[in-house]
Amino acid sequence: MIERLRAAEHHLLAGGIETDTADQLHDRGVRFHESLVEASGNAFFIDTIRRVNRVRRLLSYRSMQHRERYPEHARQHLHILDLLARERNEAASDMMRAHLRHTLDAITNIASILEP
Repeated sequence: MIERLRAAEHHLLAGGIETDTADQLHDRGVRFHESLVEASGNAFFIDTIRRVNRVRRLLSYRSMQHRERYPEHARQHLHILDLLARERNEAASDMMRAHLRHTLDAITNIASILEP
């Protein structure tokens, strides 16, 4: 799983951010977050992340004009994957929290495009 997720992030950093469709970018983010949660085996968390990801789709499409944030997200994802591969789970958890905070801050910065 880790290598498959790493490959997707490297693809983005190698140019996919500019060339992938909104669907592809959204699906990559969904796969990353759902794969990590599924690895926990916690049915409640799995159901929750799937529900959150359904709501995120609209946000993803509306934020495509702000692709400059994606390289940092990809680097954060790779860092989390590296920590997991080294079995540094607590550090990976801390990094995931920081990543989610960074994402929430980014949403705040693009809030104006979310208005219908």
